[in-house]
Amino acid sequence: MSGEGFGVRDEEGRAETPAPSFVTEPEIQSYEDLRVWQKGVVLCELVYGITRSFPGNKRFGLTSQLCRAAVSVPSTIAEGWGRGSKAEYARFLKIARGSLFELRPSSSSLSASVSVRRRQ
Repeated sequence: MSGEGFGVRDEEGRAETPAPSFVTEPEIQSYEDLRVWQKGVVLCELVYGITRSFPGNKRFGLTSQLCRAAVSVPSTIAEGWGRGSKAEYARFLKIARGSLFELRPSSSSLSASVSVRRRQ
């Protein structure tokens, strides 16, 4: 899986931070086992890959905004996991969802600018 540098595991591959008490699935031992976190890591890789090719005038403002929002998704999921309570975890999942919505307008403005450049 990509993004393996994000978590800490012991020599046997187990998560060093055990699952909070509200997690009942035995196969979920770490936030890294959650598909939502894994997809968040893939999102980061995609955003960083795409923004590398941005023209200079878009590179600073828009790139920074997109990358911060993308990194926030898996980071916030991990932070919520570490809080150890179901209520806190749910709150952090909502924050991560908000970061996804933050990506939408930026990606829309990027698509519009790419369309204009292609027509020119």
